[in-house]
Amino acid sequence: MTDSEILDEVYRRLKGDDPHGYKTNPLKDGVRSFIEREWQRRDSKDFTPNPNEPRPTEAQLCNQALEKARPWGLEAELMWSAMNISAEANARGITFEQALIEAMGEWDL
Repeated sequence: MTDSEILDEVYRRLKGDDPHGYKTNPLKDGVRSFIEREWQRRDSKDFTPNPNEPRPTEAQLCNQALEKARPWGLEAELMWSAMNISAEANARGITFEQALIEAMGEWDL
């Protein structure tokens, strides 16, 4: 398993029901909170276009989003979501980057 897969599994188990019937567990809640906080931090650094790259910024952002989807085989689903969101972009006033971030959120990437 990769580190990411291990973290996903730990988080899934932490979110599950406690077999002992406890409503809260400070250690369990603290670890779950830490994982959620770190996932948000990682998400905030998702897209960083390289100014020296010859490809347009939007193409770089699209490539970075696809790289995040690739380990789960969700490239097509991500692009489908991004296209649907982008179709509404003008009406909602969102950028291409915001559309990609929203599409990644739909697939928990």
